[in-house]
Amino acid sequence: MTTNVGGVPDQPQSEHETDQVSQNLKKEQGAKRKRMKERSEVWEHFDKEDLPSGMQAICKYCGMSYKCGAKKNGTSVLWAHISRCRKYPFNTPKDSKQSLLSFKSAKEPSGGTSGLTYHKFDAGSIRKALSFMVIVDELPFKFVEGIGFRHFCGVIEPRFNVPSRITVAKDCFETYLTEKRKLKNVLKRCNSRVSLTTDTWTSIQQINYMCLTVHFIDNNWKLHKRILNFCPISSHKGDDIGKEIEKCLLDWGLENVMCITVDNASSNDTAIGYMRRKINGWKTGVLKGRFLHMRCVAHIVNLVVSDGLKTVNESVQRVRHAVRFIKQSPARLQRFKKCVLDEKINTKKGLCLDVPTRWNSTYLMLNAAIELQDAFERYSGEDPHYVVDLNERDGKGSPDSDDWNNVRRLSEFLQAFYDLTLHVSGSLYVSLNLFFHELVSVAVLMKDLVSSDDVDMCLMACRMKEKYEKYWGDPEKINLLIFIAVVLDPRYKLDYVEWMITEIYDPIVASKLVDNVKVALNALYEEYRVSSSNDVNREEVSSSKDGKTPLSPKHKKIEVLKSKYKKHKCERDGDAKIELDKYLEEDTAEDIDEFDILSWWKFNCSRTSPPRMSNSAASITLWFILILQARVLPTAARWSSQTSTKFYDFKVQMTRVTKLCNTKDIVTVNGMYPGPVLYAREDDRVTVKVTNDSPYNITIHWHGVRQKLSCWYDGPSYITQCPIQPGNTFTYKFTMVEQKGTLLWHAHSSWLRGTVYGAIVAYPKTGVPYPLKPPYEEHIILLGEYWLKDLVQLEHDVLSSGGSPPPADAFTINGHPGPNYNCSTNDTYTLEVLPGKTYLLRIINAALNMEQFFAIAKHNLTIVEADGAYTKPLTVSQIMLGPGQTINALVTTDQQIGKYSMSVGPYMSARNVTFQKIVSIGYFQYSGYTSNNFPLSSTPLPSFNDTLVIKTVMDGLRSLGAVNVPREIDTNLFITIGINVQKCTSKYPSHCKGINGGVMAASMNNVSFREPNISLLEAYYMKINGQFTEDFPDFPLQVYDFVNQAPNDIPNDTQSIIGTRTKVIEYGSRVQIILQDTGTVTTENHPIHLHGHSFYVVGYGAGDYTPQAASFNLVDPPYLNTIGVPAGGWAAIRFVADNPGVWYMHCHMEVHMSWGLSVVLIVKNGQGQQETLPRPPTDRPRC
Repeated sequence: MTTNVGGVPDQPQSEHETDQVSQNLKKEQGAKRKRMKERSEVWEHFDKEDLPSGMQAICKYCGMSYKCGAKKNGTSVLWAHISRCRKYPFNTPKDSKQSLLSFKSAKEPSGGTSGLTYHKFDAGSIRKALSFMVIVDELPFKFVEGIGFRHFCGVIEPRFNVPSRITVAKDCFETYLTEKRKLKNVLKRCNSRVSLTTDTWTSIQQINYMCLTVHFIDNNWKLHKRILNFCPISSHKGDDIGKEIEKCLLDWGLENVMCITVDNASSNDTAIGYMRRKINGWKTGVLKGRFLHMRCVAHIVNLVVSDGLKTVNESVQRVRHAVRFIKQSPARLQRFKKCVLDEKINTKKGLCLDVPTRWNSTYLMLNAAIELQDAFERYSGEDPHYVVDLNERDGKGSPDSDDWNNVRRLSEFLQAFYDLTLHVSGSLYVSLNLFFHELVSVAVLMKDLVSSDDVDMCLMACRMKEKYEKYWGDPEKINLLIFIAVVLDPRYKLDYVEWMITEIYDPIVASKLVDNVKVALNALYEEYRVSSSNDVNREEVSSSKDGKTPLSPKHKKIEVLKSKYKKHKCERDGDAKIELDKYLEEDTAEDIDEFDILSWWKFNCSRTSPPRMSNSAASITLWFILILQARVLPTAARWSSQTSTKFYDFKVQMTRVTKLCNTKDIVTVNGMYPGPVLYAREDDRVTVKVTNDSPYNITIHWHGVRQKLSCWYDGPSYITQCPIQPGNTFTYKFTMVEQKGTLLWHAHSSWLRGTVYGAIVAYPKTGVPYPLKPPYEEHIILLGEYWLKDLVQLEHDVLSSGGSPPPADAFTINGHPGPNYNCSTNDTYTLEVLPGKTYLLRIINAALNMEQFFAIAKHNLTIVEADGAYTKPLTVSQIMLGPGQTINALVTTDQQIGKYSMSVGPYMSARNVTFQKIVSIGYFQYSGYTSNNFPLSSTPLPSFNDTLVIKTVMDGLRSLGAVNVPREIDTNLFITIGINVQKCTSKYPSHCKGINGGVMAASMNNVSFREPNISLLEAYYMKINGQFTEDFPDFPLQVYDFVNQAPNDIPNDTQSIIGTRTKVIEYGSRVQIILQDTGTVTTENHPIHLHGHSFYVVGYGAGDYTPQAASFNLVDPPYLNTIGVPAGGWAAIRFVADNPGVWYMHCHMEVHMSWGLSVVLIVKNGQGQQETLPRPPTDRPRC
């Protein structure tokens, strides 16, 4: 019996019937045609399988099967399956919000580092990316219709329908319109004037073109260059050029033009004259357009050198013929390269033939040939045709030793002009203040060669000097902004310019030119001063209009007269000394190669105390420095990749403040509490001049800055430097080597850190984004403490009594106590935010002694950075920071419009300690909030001894990716930390206010650190004996149950050893330190900070540390500079000691450090200059 497809038994068949069926089957098989290829593309994703139940389609990705009979089943079911198959690699289900992970290359236009990112199919985004590619790579529109490109798109993203060339052209034009709107808005908001460069030329199709480029400094003092227009022009006539420039400026809404840089064609003189009339008609010209015409320096240099090279000697021609001979044949060139190898010439330069009409190509040809001289001489002996052929060419012959000497002198001479051209050809960095120095050097060089014994060089120099004086020799024709820009360079100023002018011009011309510079400088300032005064008058009158009652004409006149009286009073009282004179009388800035003039002016125009430069000086600088000497052609722009130097002036001074119903003088920097923010970028060099105008000794520590090879500038008093005494100055210099993120600066002398502190914000390098979606805004949140008592006196009272400090009178947020404290309702920090945005909060605990909780009501905090190192995102409702710790957290304004409390309160893990319990609050207020529509929303902070918050953060805190943690250990330290009580040794026992009549202390491995009398770094470097010892123990002197069985017979068995003991570590050692809290006196959470290094926190836990029970994270542990060692627990850190110097490691609670809870690690020198401690600065303070 057989079974059919349906599973129903068949009836028995007769023998005749069976034979008949067999014959029919044979006929059918013979007549069967060849199976046709499947036409539907769906079969690329399915395999057919003939099963007893019928034909089945099997998915190649997930294995799901469907019936696929040719007559009964279509392909619709199969297509539906593919659209939702979760294992199909190019499929994102429509009902799923999950994105696909993709790998982002570091070479993408958006910049940044490579890594995983999310991806969702978005046809619109792909079209934008396609138009971006066409524009940036300058591809023809028909490129998108190429067979290869369409095949590529079909493979990489089958769902994307490649648009036609017409659609791509429309997308590109839409991109242009979008970018134009953005640039218009930027230019509209820009407070500075703009400079223009333009050029015209004719294409091989005999079409005239003009390009117009704008250069401007934005409100953040960043220099920009943008092409405004590239268009056909009717002719090269001056009026036509001028009209096209005018049309473009009107289209862009630009009127405040400082100057227009053009080449020296006569038609450009007419064009500038036309534009001068128009700009003066707009009443926006500076001194009626006196400095509008700026001749292109690069073009003038080209004319000067080209004129001189017309007298080129035979030596240059011989070298040119030799280069041409070798480059004419690939076989000769290959033989020449072999000569280079045989002569062992180590150079990457190759032969290049010049274009005689382009002098710079002649210089490059000679410069390369000179290095290959030995190869030429070897080649002449190996190729007999070389000498014969060159002798037949005009009888010049091959170059000999005299020829090589001649072209070497010429090359050295041309290099000065080549370097000048490179300096002035850049359009992405300020160059006018740099050109003057090149101009001087070239003038002196030509002056020397004119009197040279070398006839050829003398003749060439004479011709070049003649052309040079045509453009830069007449004081009436030269654009004086060339000199004024150098006056506004704080490294040089007016005296330098006067002296240099007298060196390169004859006395009569020099005297006249100096007078012209002074007159122009004062005229520019006076014009601005008058216009600024008029603006003030208009503002004062208009501000009166904002009141409820409009001013009458009589009152308007009175307001103007009042303003004039104020000006008259200042002049009468001797206060009329203009800001320009003040600037010129100040000392010049340090002349270093990395000097960033825009950063210098940005800082010096924004300082609040003392106000060295007003906004008037700032505007003048914007006028002058904005004049860019760039090559006219926009393609000549090049990027300056050098890092910059940021300059800051810190004036430590007494400032009167009123808080908590009390007015007192506190120590501040620049009169600010908290102090100014120090901004820099990764790898920037930072220079901070600290002037101590306070009555106390002071040092500044740059907390978290690793001070690579700059230990002398780390800052802790008597550790790396002697304090800056009152009336003295010290300049700190360090580099943010591979560092970015939020850090802290603060005083590191006495307890002045309580008011002398501020934030350090180190941004990534230019063009490198955050590893997260850019936030809408960034804000700094500084947590602090405030005492009514003078902090220096408080320190003296605490340490002399041997007792504990009193609690702070208030907690603060950015210096504001908030409404929970007396007289502080109006002294509350408010952060205004927009709904639906994400903000980055840079949160810093700058408190003196207290660890603090921070939370925002009904808002989560997503931690993305800790101690200046990126972390994997970790979302929590509140955080705890110890003194010195920093956290960057994202906050999304996803609640209803209202006012929400930002709360700061205490975390106290020690027993029997008094502390401030009143919470400080600020306001996280949505834009549009009114007290009528939503009440203040607040949330309670955790209990003061709640360790769960800390554990939650530490458990989840991880580096952004896998990191290189030291696996093998060279130096292993086990350090106990804790509080001690010494026996009272005073002859007045009642004066000892510590526990049980003792004196409070703290220690590491039972050693309380004592500061030396001089800088410990200086003692180590200069080998001064008697200041410290090198016997800090690697392990505790006694081993016991550190947490539960610690000695507590106070003060009999709670004493510590006092001394200046240090631990010496070999350079490059892989160090592990186990930090163990102890129960002596009390267990307590200790924020331990290490100077000069950051470290990986590979583990932590409760109780005593035991290697058997400890679990270490060696894959992605957080990278910190301050670690909170848990109360009654331990923490393990690892780092490589690759920074030579003397490095302080201490508890960041100021009172604990004063009691001795610290140690000094000395990292020895390695090999070579990059591993050796530099020499001490000559201006270092003395003890």
